[in-house]
Amino acid sequence: IESSYVGGALFLAVAPNDDLIGCVGVSPGEDGVMELKKMYLYPVFRGQGVGGALMDAAMCESRTQGMRKIRLETMSDMHTARRLYEKLGFREVAAYDGPRVQHVYELVLSED
Repeated sequence: IESSYVGGALFLAVAPNDDLIGCVGVSPGEDGVMELKKMYLYPVFRGQGVGGALMDAAMCESRTQGMRKIRLETMSDMHTARRLYEKLGFREVAAYDGPRVQHVYELVLSED
């Protein structure tokens, strides 16, 4: 797992009983763009603020590293996740070719 996030970070959400319930990773890309990777939260924990807290950690890490943007890829059937991204200020941008890329979202952190 660590090799996927070299220079980035992996954040885990853990339930009170120490079960892993969710995660999100960030990895620095080119031109000051942080790539958000593998956002997942078990369905039973959705809608309770845990996903937002994971995203806040990812955004904070991106700002700490001086990134200009955060970019993520998602699928059309990820309705709940897409609503969360939009609520947090992410905007859909032109998708690029890829086997699992149907939607690409970006959040501008800095205009510099």
